[in-house]
Amino acid sequence: TGIVLQSLVSSGQADDARELFDVMMVGTKQLPSPNVTSYNAILVAAINARQWDEALSVVDVMKEKGVLPN
Repeated sequence: TGIVLQSLVSSGQADDARELFDVMMVGTKQLPSPNVTSYNAILVAAINARQWDEALSVVDVMKEKGVLPN
């Protein structure tokens, strides 16, 4: 699903990527929890949109979840 998020972000569908990411964060039987690729895709989307507070928020959540940015 990290690849799907990357594809959505790179094709200009950052809102759809964020929606999918939020569903992943809730945790469902159908979707895995976000991994480093998922977080990086959402981080790139926030940076590309110049949403600096959102980008910093994503990094904070990564730290809380024990996912190290790469």
